[in-house]
Amino acid sequence: MAVAGTLLASALVLAGCSGTGPGDESAEPEAPETEAAEPTAEAEEDQAAQDQDVNVVVIAADYDEASGAIEVRSIVTDHIGEGVCTITATSPDGEDSVETTVDAVPDAQSTVCPTTLLEGAGPEWDVVVSFSDDALAGASEAFTAETI
Repeated sequence: MAVAGTLLASALVLAGCSGTGPGDESAEPEAPETEAAEPTAEAEEDQAAQDQDVNVVVIAADYDEASGAIEVRSIVTDHIGEGVCTITATSPDGEDSVETTVDAVPDAQSTVCPTTLLEGAGPEWDVVVSFSDDALAGASEAFTAETI
């Protein structure tokens, strides 16, 4: 009987601590108002990276003055399979661009976007390579062409 009395006394003490006993007319406390924060550029980049299915890497983008073209070599590092690579070069001022597509070629450890010449592109243009197939997609970070 002493144990039951102790449990009852403990229950009454705990009920008194909750502030919801008899005669308590107080309302639930309101949560403070907060404003939704605007997403930062870094958060948007992180989300974009999470949205990508494959990792595309530009190995080299070399501008050859004699031919007036950028030679691009790129690879999809975490996928082995067929697909399409789209190679885009954009001028430093963003006003001009050149784009082409090539069929991706699977090899033993990755998928290769075959070496591609972008004629009409210039030195210091930014190159982005994207890969897609029926189920996966991804794009590289911009890679600035270097004059060789």
